[in-house]
Amino acid sequence: MWYLRLCDNAFAGEIPDALRNCTALDVAYLNNNNLVGGVPRWLDALLNLTVLRLSHSSLSGRIPPSLANLTKIVQLEFDQNLLEGSIPDGLSRLPALRIRSQNSLTGEIPPGFFNMMSLRGLALANNAFRGELLADVGARRDQHIPPKF
Repeated sequence: MWYLRLCDNAFAGEIPDALRNCTALDVAYLNNNNLVGGVPRWLDALLNLTVLRLSHSSLSGRIPPSLANLTKIVQLEFDQNLLEGSIPDGLSRLPALRIRSQNSLTGEIPPGFFNMMSLRGLALANNAFRGELLADVGARRDQHIPPKF
């Protein structure tokens, strides 16, 4: 199986461990459900993932640093959950990334996020981030920051 679309349902409970065996999975839409528990650390074993949507549920805990092993990922959505803690710096090493907002994330935004070659959007609103924005944000020619920032 390479495509899984279970979004916009009323599935409840934790993300099932059986999904770890779907190593060919490329796209997983699990958003808009009633999922609870943490983001599974074993997701990093799904090395073919390009899209992972886990938004609009009740997932809690921290974003696992091991997700940085998903080197093909281009869309990683966690918005509107109950996630907390900081964003793992390793995620800034991914080739392309889209992380969403509205959790309880804290700390500083990892500086590496603003150096990502293929960063197209970084929506981190409605969290509890602190610190200073880098002076050269948006200064690179090959980087596009959407006008709504």
